[in-house]
Amino acid sequence: MEMRCNVELKDVVSMNAGLVLTRKRYQDEHAIKGYEKHTYPLLNLHSIDDYGNIIEEKMETFESFEDLDSQYLTQEGMLLVRVNYPYTCTYIRKEDEGYVIPSYFIVLDEVKDDYDPIFLSWYLNSKRVKHEFERMQSGTLVPSINQKILSELKLPHYSKEKQKELNELYVLLMKERRLYQALMKEKEKYYDAIEEIVFKEEK
Repeated sequence: MEMRCNVELKDVVSMNAGLVLTRKRYQDEHAIKGYEKHTYPLLNLHSIDDYGNIIEEKMETFESFEDLDSQYLTQEGMLLVRVNYPYTCTYIRKEDEGYVIPSYFIVLDEVKDDYDPIFLSWYLNSKRVKHEFERMQSGTLVPSINQKILSELKLPHYSKEKQKELNELYVLLMKERRLYQALMKEKEKYYDAIEEIVFKEEK
């Protein structure tokens, strides 16, 4: 299986920064001036796990004084890369659309035809890439990556057919992880109920 690494990420995607929230946040001064309040679900560092899954119950609400530009809202096919450790990449599915993207994510969009965004997500979440980012940030006080570092990342290249074939494995893996997380949540509820019974205060 041939894999070439002579293509950089900047060659196959467009890159943009997320929204600086303070620039659009609804405040008292906007209420006084009669601005309409626009409410959106907001991604945060706790609402995406280390594998790139979105945890809806950990999302926050963001109130803006104006309609936000679509570039700051998640759309199917986008990739979001966290700028600080563990540099997680999230693939946006149809059901994940409409969330505000804050500035601690780099947005990858408009993926060229040679690459599949799901395949890119898998590669960006691979141990190989994570170790490369960690190596580059070794010795820095606050380890983080920026668009320049991300743009120069070398990519493996497979045919589009091979990428789609490999994607089936990755999609299955992500599905199993989500199911496992759901199972663990139910078990936590079960054990919490048992704990409540065992340590219930006698009246």
